[in-house]
Amino acid sequence: MLACMLRTCLGITLLLLAAACGDQGTTTSDAGPSLGEPTLPLSVRVLSFNLRWDGLEDGPNAWVHRRDLVYRVLREEDPDSIGTQEPMKRQIADIEDALPALASYRFDNDPVFTRTQQILYRKTRFERLDAGGFLLADGTNEKGTVRYCTWARLQDRETGRRYDHFNVHLDHRSKASRMQSAVRLMKHIASRDTDVPFVLTGDFNAPEDGPTMAFLFGRGTLPDADGVAYENPIPLVDTYRALHGEAPGSGTAGGWRGNRRSRKIDHVLVAAGAATVREASIVHTNEDGRYPSDHFPVSAVIEWP
Repeated sequence: MLACMLRTCLGITLLLLAAACGDQGTTTSDAGPSLGEPTLPLSVRVLSFNLRWDGLEDGPNAWVHRRDLVYRVLREEDPDSIGTQEPMKRQIADIEDALPALASYRFDNDPVFTRTQQILYRKTRFERLDAGGFLLADGTNEKGTVRYCTWARLQDRETGRRYDHFNVHLDHRSKASRMQSAVRLMKHIASRDTDVPFVLTGDFNAPEDGPTMAFLFGRGTLPDADGVAYENPIPLVDTYRALHGEAPGSGTAGGWRGNRRSRKIDHVLVAAGAATVREASIVHTNEDGRYPSDHFPVSAVIEWP
């Protein structure tokens, strides 16, 4: 009788231990696979880079004269992913030829639309699990054009950690288009059924104190498609401002002369409180006054727990 009771107690104890171990070693998350080990932080360097499209008569600033300088910036910054604005297919092809560790994703929303906002990523470290695009502005706003968001889900080949990279180029003429785009953008991001972290890059063509950026930063509302005031459910933080505050000379629309007193319209943004910004800079690389683009690239090192 005593032996039987001991065997029963031992069996219950083993079951409880097994259940406890199972609770500690199993997680279910879209952020990446887990095998019972502590989740490693995911640290990435992200770049936003308006490359200036190769379709204008830019003379000494034409793509053929500055592409080597673009390659230099990308080699020196060594980003894990890059949100580009304006590049034509041949510009991205040139970059991939010069930097074979990079791969690209282009959302082909229109076969005749030769400029877009492609995402480049370091294929030696990351695998592209999924990608796509969605409409931001339909071009019906005053002087506005059709605008899309491009996105890619990238997974670290070693750790399995993932992040989503969203990339935009908002309208440079229509304030109404920019506001419509911001609302559609954040509604889409907020609708994701996942806990995968995200970063948003882009040329927003909007002043930091204007309604579009105020909405993205969670400081104001914008009307949705029904005219109802909509508040951004995921307030964003500019990575550069997070580290440097209102530092002087933080403009990014530098023109070909490298004007640092211009507006800051290019951003690397993350959800407030979701990540640690380890580094952030506006890249002023030039060769004897020649710049890689009429925008300064913006760089950030982001770490998600």
